[in-house]
Amino acid sequence: MSKHVLDEQFKQKRRSARLSLKHEGKQESQPTPSSKVIEVRKRGPSSQTIEPTDEDLEVLRQFDKDARFGPSIDVTRMERWERAKKFKLSPPIKIRDLLSKFPDNEQVLNSFWDNYPL
Repeated sequence: MSKHVLDEQFKQKRRSARLSLKHEGKQESQPTPSSKVIEVRKRGPSSQTIEPTDEDLEVLRQFDKDARFGPSIDVTRMERWERAKKFKLSPPIKIRDLLSKFPDNEQVLNSFWDNYPL
């Protein structure tokens, strides 16, 4: 098959898919007033920030001290975890979960060694 024929087939399939979506979901794509109210409530100021427990921080410190996952100086814990995963060093999933649970907490994101100047 030539490239031109394949391109035309792709365009036809894409065009028909777009048309079917247009005709199917006009009513469904518009949000209902009740869904807007729920969305506003979720983003409201009533959400409280959750702080890590001492046990969580200790698990993270142990991760920092473990040399199997590479150096931990001048990188965030998430960068170190991702680098260890990239090199198939099997970093603990619990570390990633903790880092995802507290994405804005400096105490969680930064390495234990960041407290000590070089």
